[in-house]
Amino acid sequence: MVKKTLLILCALCSAAWVDAQGLFPPVGARSTALGGASAALCDMEAAADNVVGLAYVDRAGVGLSIRQNYMLNAMCYKSCFAAVPVSKVGAMGLTYTHFGTASFNEQKASLAYAMLLGNKRQGKGVALGVRFDYLYMGTSDAHYTPQRAVTFAAGLQMRPADDWCVGFQVLNPAVVPLQGTDGVSASATFRLGTSYRITTGFLGTIEMEKDLFHQPILRAGMEYGWREMFFVRTGISTSPGCYSFGLGYAHHDYHIDLAAQVHPTLGMTPQLSMAYQF
Repeated sequence: MVKKTLLILCALCSAAWVDAQGLFPPVGARSTALGGASAALCDMEAAADNVVGLAYVDRAGVGLSIRQNYMLNAMCYKSCFAAVPVSKVGAMGLTYTHFGTASFNEQKASLAYAMLLGNKRQGKGVALGVRFDYLYMGTSDAHYTPQRAVTFAAGLQMRPADDWCVGFQVLNPAVVPLQGTDGVSASATFRLGTSYRITTGFLGTIEMEKDLFHQPILRAGMEYGWREMFFVRTGISTSPGCYSFGLGYAHHDYHIDLAAQVHPTLGMTPQLSMAYQF
């Protein structure tokens, strides 16, 4: 009975993410700490969270992430990602994410490409990106038909000023149905956000997300960086009202980020992400 209840809980929570949160939660703990905002951020985790942010990656790198929803072992997201510059103006990214257990699991594999139409060293210009996603959902029940889908996401970023970035992203715009269902599909999701470096060390970001069925979700976060090495972050998001916080450490070729998101009813979700650039 306990196992069955847990499976139902996994399915319900997973379905909520698919329908309202852009298919999967953030891979990067930095984004989670900033309330889940990612549309106007640029980092290694962009291969999974915000494809267009890949355009600013100038060195190859790999990373790992683990997220345990509501402190439940059966609701753990494990991700690995990589980014490789392929030209003077572009980069490619690969991501794989696994959620759940053998009894119930979801998987996502992604291939992304982004390019910057401007000066990459100065980070100026307009960046464009596209990502293709393969989604899988299955259980250990032989009578259950696995569900699959291939969809895509696209986005752009522009910098009206050196310290100001505006980003837009659309996920699953074709509303692709899941194979193995009677036309069930994840909604198309749209994100519009901006980030601004208020002063030396301080970065603020705000983002609005809207799908085809639910009320808009507002996300906002603040980051303080000391000597571009130690970082403190906090954020909020609506629908439902969650708050988040986190820490980060960056040193030359690698960075480590910790975050926690607190749901008003279900409790805390901790997350750790690490990346290394060659």
